[in-house]
Amino acid sequence: LGEGKPENQNHAIIFTRGEGLQAIDMNQDNYMEEALKMRNLLQEFLKKHGGVRNPTILGLREHIFTGSVSSLAWFMSNQETSFVTIGQRLLANPLKVRFHYGHPDVFDRLFHLTRGGISKASRV
Repeated sequence: LGEGKPENQNHAIIFTRGEGLQAIDMNQDNYMEEALKMRNLLQEFLKKHGGVRNPTILGLREHIFTGSVSSLAWFMSNQETSFVTIGQRLLANPLKVRFHYGHPDVFDRLFHLTRGGISKASRV
């Protein structure tokens, strides 16, 4: 027995196909601009990175389209934007750390399937 979201993601991974796996939320919008980015994003898994290990997780900025609903939603949207643009970039470079934080991340499916899944399932 564990938390709902990590348990569901780790259970659902066995039903997926292909090499790239994108984790999205059920209320996330999939508009045309996001679909156009996907081809270039998946090429990052195939590109040679000059002796450095190939990436296993690629993070994308989440577009929060409910930011205009209320002042609280606007504040939370700005908080998300500042964390993604400042916090995660600092973690990525120079610290070389990348955790699965948001929904639109794309994973190397085989790498994560052989290492226990894409989410840490903690006991409740």
